[in-house]
This record gives sequence, structure tokens and C-alpha cells, in this order.
Amino acid sequence: MRNKIILIATMAIIIILTLRYCNTSQESIQSSQETSISLTDYKQYIDSVKPATQNFTIAPGKDNYITGKKGTVVYFPALSLDVKSTDSVQIQLKEYTTKREFYVSNMTTTSNGALLESNGMVDIRCYSNNKEIGLKKGAKAAIAFPKKDKSDDFKLFYGGNSVNGINWLLQNDENLTKLEKRIKENVCTYTYSIPQTNCYKLSWFKDGERLGLNSILSAYYAPSFELVDYLTSNPDKFLAFNFDLNTETGKIINVKDYPGNPTNKYSAEIIKAINNLPPSTLIPTSAPMISLSKEHYELSVRLKKEVKQKVESGTYKPATKSYTLSFSKEAFEKYSLNTNRLYNYTISKLGIINCDKFISKDKKIPFTVPISGNGNTNAKLIFYDINSMITGKYWESTFNFGDIPEQKKVLLLIEQDMADKKIILYDSFNITDTIYNINNLKPVSIHQLDSILLNI
Repeated sequence: MRNKIILIATMAIIIILTLRYCNTSQESIQSSQETSISLTDYKQYIDSVKPATQNFTIAPGKDNYITGKKGTVVYFPALSLDVKSTDSVQIQLKEYTTKREFYVSNMTTTSNGALLESNGMVDIRCYSNNKEIGLKKGAKAAIAFPKKDKSDDFKLFYGGNSVNGINWLLQNDENLTKLEKRIKENVCTYTYSIPQTNCYKLSWFKDGERLGLNSILSAYYAPSFELVDYLTSNPDKFLAFNFDLNTETGKIINVKDYPGNPTNKYSAEIIKAINNLPPSTLIPTSAPMISLSKEHYELSVRLKKEVKQKVESGTYKPATKSYTLSFSKEAFEKYSLNTNRLYNYTISKLGIINCDKFISKDKKIPFTVPISGNGNTNAKLIFYDINSMITGKYWESTFNFGDIPEQKKVLLLIEQDMADKKIILYDSFNITDTIYNINNLKPVSIHQLDSILLNI
């Protein structure tokens, strides 16, 4: 009885603290309305700071080199573009190198949830006869980014759209086999069983504690008496479920019965519970550890170390032979493209491209911002000594940023659109705690915000 009273009291305290956080956040937003920004002024500011589009015209029948204002060099070999050699091609190039440009363009820096540091990004598009074109099938081009430091850890990433900005994928992913690509792209395949038979690299951050799949499921799901009775009466049986994890959103999707289940009588309640789990706050970046599918199991064993090494350090080399296109001698002489000054890469497609490296050496802690909001509220975290910006995933009145390097100084921005105006709250601090104290948030004007971004 005493334990029950303590439990009820503890839950009451948690509810009171949660309400206090929500009320405080609302007060912060309401008190900032005096310094709110009109959406028209905000849009004008964004448009004035966004990198300008640089235009070039080339003849695709011969070798072409274009150089951006910030030093990016792109090489198109003769006949590499998917047009007739006699056509005219217009190239549009945008270069993003500063955190100010990252912010106004929403150019985030994560790869399947893992934090990246950018050496520079570009958006390169080609057009001919009023249509966007790409490289011919099997053709290659090359790109070079000016070096900002002497690190050799920077790799080439291609950008894909995400609900939280941009999800960057290593270019070597294109050389993986079809099954390997399924593991490494936005959807990863896992198997879950009741009772627990395996441990998975999936975790959730709840009430100041990191929980595994079984623990988080227990927090949101109570098995029916019939299911408990079945498992108790049949200790040699288990129920398994295949599901996918969307590594952009962290949500579990496509939950299905494992074909080998002894019964599907209780499947509906378990599938519903798994589908209703909140997004994972730690996105897996390696192959599945185990699966009841023989094909997936053998593949995961073979690739476990290789894929993990590739994701963390970029040193994994695919089994398939890759083709490398080098800059010609003329290019090296004309632009001094050497490893001391530029990072050089072969590219197989155009679009949004990033020169990045993983932040893997620093100690990290999960970081959350408890603030109530709606679909018009977002949170951004910009680092002072890392060229990076990330956005928080919103769930249950909290923005989750995943694992962040401890002790790093950051700029936190909370933005909320309200009718014809925008409210921006900010704070600068070092990451020391897992939960941010929202009482430190302050309103900021456009001019103040721009000054901060220029000096970060």
C-alpha cells in the first residue's frame, strides 16, 4: 500500500513538472510577442541572405570546367551530360559554406541521425531546352571543394529530403548490392520477438532515461491476459514481427507477422502497440544485428563490422569495383587542384552535394528541449566550433536532438509562426545537461539574429 501511495505521488509530481514546463514555454512565447517579426520582413531577410544562383553556359560536346565564387570547381567531361552534343546547357550553382547560409536555407547536417561537420555544400543543376537534365547512365563528373582544414576525414554525401531538413548519404552507398542498399538507405529491417530473444540497436529517451525496444514497448503496451496465458502455458513458443525503421523520422513502419509464428491470434494487439511507439531518438547506423530471415542474418554477420566502420569513419570499400574519374593534367595546371588545397571527388549524379565528415570522437549525451508547440513550431541547434546545424524532432511537447557532443557551445533557436508574424526565441550555452532549461530563452529581432549568425 505504501509503495502504491509513493508511486501515485511520484506520478503527480511528474505531471505537475510537465505542466509547469508547458506553461513556462507558453509564457515565454507570449512575452516575446512584443519583439515578433512580420512574416514579410522575415522572408525578405531570408531571400537577402540566401546564396545567389550562379549561372554558366557550356557546350556538352567538349570538356568543361566551372568555378564557383567560393572556389568550388566542377568538371564535366565531354559527352557526359544526357543531351545531344550540339545542344546548349545552362548550369545553376549555389554554394553554402557558412552557418548563416545553412540557417536561411535549412541545410541541416546529419546522416541517418548521425551528426556531420560540413566543409561546404553545393546545389548544382543542369538544364537544356527548358528541361532539367542529368548525367548519362554510367557517366561520371568530378567536383572539388576548397579545404578549410588539413583533415582527410571529409567524404562526399548526396542530399535527400527529410522531414527534419536534409538527410545526407555517403556516395559509396550507390555501389552496395540491392539488399545492402535496403539496410543502408532510409528504411532498415529488423525483427522483434515476444519474449525477447535478441537485443537491437534501437533506443528511446523517456523521462531522463534511455530505453531499449522492449522497455519502451512495456511503457506503452500492456499485453492482454490471453496473450500472457498463452506465453506462460507455452514456454517454448514465441511471437516474432518483422518491421522497418524509417531512419529519417525514427518511426517504426510496416509491422508484419513473422511467417514462422505458431499463431497469429494475438498479432493485432502487438502490431498496433508497435505502430504506436514514438519515434526512436537514436537512429541506427549499422546493419541489423540479427534477423530470423536466413538471408538477412548471413548478410548482417558479414557486413556488421564493415558497414559500421564505413558509417563511422568512411573507410569501408564496397566489394564491387568502383570507377574513379580524375581531373585532367590541364585542370590541375589551370586550377592547381591538388590534395593540399582541395578535396576532389568523382560524382555520379547532380543535385545537392556535401563535403562532410562524421563527428565520432567526442563524448555525446542525449539532448532535449521541453517546450509545447504545434505544427508551426520548430527548433534548431547551431554549433559554434563545428560547421553544423540540426533540427529537433517534436514528440509529446519535447524537441529531441539525439546524441550531441558534450561541452560544445551551441545556439538554440525556437521559431513559431503565428498568423502574419513570426516569434524567434534563442539562447547560447554549452551542452552539459540532457534537458534544457527553457527559462533561459530570450526573444530576438531580425537584426539581432543576423548579428548572432554572422559571428557564430
